[in-house]
Amino acid sequence: MNGVSKIEDIVFDMITNNTLPQFTKAYVRFFERVSIDNIEFIGSVHRYQKDLERLGKDMGVPLSESHKNIRNVSQNVPNYETLKRYLRDEYDIVERYI
Repeated sequence: MNGVSKIEDIVFDMITNNTLPQFTKAYVRFFERVSIDNIEFIGSVHRYQKDLERLGKDMGVPLSESHKNIRNVSQNVPNYETLKRYLRDEYDIVERYI
């Protein structure tokens, strides 16, 4: 209704103006209730194969890679470096894992 029609503009607005807070700062909200120290495994999509093998070893179950729900490279979030400033609390929690 405000003339926003591109997904990039919607994402930018959600993050910079906190338009839909339930969709931003998910890590901050989660770790307010559960300490990160109580979590046995945190993997990263950036190290998917290596972390998948580590998880399988920890569980004692062989796991194989799955290629479901793969994002199209043309769906990049706009202005990544600009948006990162607005999600500093999120990055403080997960940055060492990505």
